[in-house]
Amino acid sequence: MHKHTQEAFGSIGQEQWSNACRHADSMVEKAMKNDHVVEISLDKLIINLADESSDSAASDSNSD
Repeated sequence: MHKHTQEAFGSIGQEQWSNACRHADSMVEKAMKNDHVVEISLDKLIINLADESSDSAASDSNSD
C-alpha cells in the first residue's frame, strides 16, 4: 500500500498540487471568516428544558 500511495502522490503534477493548496488555503480563510457567525449563533441558542410535549400532555389529560 505504501508503494501505491507514493505512486499516486508522484502522479500529481506541480500545478495540481498548487491548485489544491490554494483551494485549501481559501477554505481555511473562509472558515475563519465565518467562525464568528457560528459563535454569535451559539450565543443566541437557547435550549428549553421544559419540553413543550409535557405541556400538551397535560392539556390532553385535562380534556378527558
